Amino acid sequence: MLGCVALNPDQTNRGLARRLSAYEWTAIHDLQTAYESSFVDSEDDNCPQRGDSLTLSSLINTSGFIVRKMIIFAKKLADFSLLSQVASLI
Repeated sequence: MLGCVALNPDQTNRGLARRLSAYEWTAIHDLQTAYESSFVDSEDDNCPQRGDSLTLSSLINTSGFIVRKMIIFAKKLADFSLLSQVASLI
């Protein structure tokens, strides 16, 4: 489906809106799919519990959990898979 988000007609008249190309729609769809499959909570997640007390250990565990989610997300992006191993580590 090629289209444009419904905007205020004044914005369209001033050139502030344009239709996305098929490539842009595909890129956005791929990004959305990768995001949803990486960050949507599932039963298998070992997400650290959110408690009242924030300790150094809980902060490290939470940070590690988020980093793992980001790595899973990045690996699902086509452009990321084209990078060399060294470039993907940066």
